[in-house]
Amino acid sequence: MDGIKIRFDGWVPFDDILDYADKKAGVYEIRMKDGRKFGRVRGESDIVYIGSTTKSFKSRFRGYMKPGRDQPTNQHVKWFSKKYEIEVAFLLIGKPRLYESLLIDTYIADHDELPPLNHQSINKFHFKH
Repeated sequence: MDGIKIRFDGWVPFDDILDYADKKAGVYEIRMKDGRKFGRVRGESDIVYIGSTTKSFKSRFRGYMKPGRDQPTNQHVKWFSKKYEIEVAFLLIGKPRLYESLLIDTYIADHDELPPLNHQSINKFHFKH
């Protein structure tokens, strides 16, 4: 899997994502609007969350709009979206958990830390290849 680059295009404002979300599986990134960068341990980035769904983007993003009490990551994303302008891009792709892990590994290699909203999910989804 070395050398695989995933490019996200078609960034959509967070509040409009349900109008564009597909009912298929894949990976997605959430970033600051218009690629606005912020400082990291090493360098800077616009990415605030890297995620995947094995079922449906529409269902996953609906969870961000109305997070349940037992969904801390969804609650953090919703809170963040009220405080900052963010946007989402997604990619329909097989093996979404694998590609999510590759994206997270790349982010960590580039910045020596996780995206800010991924901290809760490190033990659940991140694994080495």
